[in-house]
Amino acid sequence: MKKVKFIGLFLLLLFSGVLYGCLGASDFRAPNAYITIDINPSIEIITGDNGLVVEVNALNNDAEILLVETDFTGKSVEEVTEFILQLATELGYIDIEADNAIIITAETDDVDATAELEDKLSEKIQKFITEREIKLTLIQAKLAASEEIKLQAEELGISVGKLKLITFAMAFDSELTLEEAAGMSVRNLNAIVRESRKEVRNFYTYEIKDYYHEVKEELMINYYKEKISLINNAIQNSGDEVFEEFLQEGVVVSDIKALYQEYYDEIEAYQPNEDTDEITDIDLSELYKQKEDLIENLKLLLKESAESKSSQEWKTLREQIRNIKGQIQNISDQLGELGGSFMGGFKMGHFCFKYNGKTFEYKARNMNLRQLRAITAKYRGLFQKIGIDLEELELTFMVSLANELAVLEESYQVQLEAKREKISEQKDVLKDYLKREKETLKEICMNNRKHRK
Repeated sequence: MKKVKFIGLFLLLLFSGVLYGCLGASDFRAPNAYITIDINPSIEIITGDNGLVVEVNALNNDAEILLVETDFTGKSVEEVTEFILQLATELGYIDIEADNAIIITAETDDVDATAELEDKLSEKIQKFITEREIKLTLIQAKLAASEEIKLQAEELGISVGKLKLITFAMAFDSELTLEEAAGMSVRNLNAIVRESRKEVRNFYTYEIKDYYHEVKEELMINYYKEKISLINNAIQNSGDEVFEEFLQEGVVVSDIKALYQEYYDEIEAYQPNEDTDEITDIDLSELYKQKEDLIENLKLLLKESAESKSSQEWKTLREQIRNIKGQIQNISDQLGELGGSFMGGFKMGHFCFKYNGKTFEYKARNMNLRQLRAITAKYRGLFQKIGIDLEELELTFMVSLANELAVLEESYQVQLEAKREKISEQKDVLKDYLKREKETLKEICMNNRKHRK
């Protein structure tokens, strides 16, 4: 009997140890949390209803490299944070001999839970840097945000962290407004972001992801214009009897037709913003090939550097390494320019942190589509002035246009899928490239530390 009890106690202790190992030193959970860690790399962490991580997403190309072939599903936020810090240190994004900075954003649907989450993240980061004697400044997002962003958050009655989440949600949902999003839960905003990230998950670089979103926006604009054109043709060619339910005192059919024609003309005349370059099919393979060749040369030089016997030989090799790294950076800059960016103040779908000379920014998306929808909002108001609901008016004609609209919708989906398939052709090459670049960064970092000793 004692033997059975002993075995039972042993198994209980063993099982407890396994659980402890799986969850880490803390079993803290933050349900439906949204977190970003900005080191450059910039990384997004989303938790589910059970408080464990459901997604970790790259917010820039350095993060794409850091996260390639990682899977954090089901882990705690603290575990993931520590792993990201460890990877960032191994790859040289956190320099153990230089001053570093990390900006942390954390948001949940509960103020106390958010405060506790921020404390837990701070504790984990402080423990990590103390144990490794790393010089690092930890900054809360609300302190690094610009005055314009702080004011915007204050006017909406939300935190800077939630405003940051909203900008990402708005970048994916062109119909979402700041006011509407401010009233949404973090859980629902997370759902918008997760669904949209899924669409480009295997594109691997931010240039490709940006390009896909730009192509999608262009197709949506064309769809939007063609849809309004179909409705306008139906309105202009319909008899007076169709408009009977919309006629108010002092309003005649010709008024309705004229106003909708004016609306269509303004939509049709709209051209994409001057800041947006014309979208053409791009092939980044040549640039990536050049970068890949340089990385292979860099690996050979690193190997020679590690085996160098004299300080003069090592200095010569280091100069060559610096030169090749400069060429690699130049190509990276070219790739970044192809992705485009919005700098400056706060814009819908755009967020920017600045601290100690470093800038962490996130690109605005769907701005042209939003401007089209602004035209629609303008005419919604003009129709309201004559007692007509624009959506109801359009719906009346959309019923008879069901077949044409279905064909239009199918055409949009087919074109989008064709673009998606073309972009996906490069995904395996890009993934292999990211893996090799990750290994190269590790080698560079290890060699630097060897020679510092």
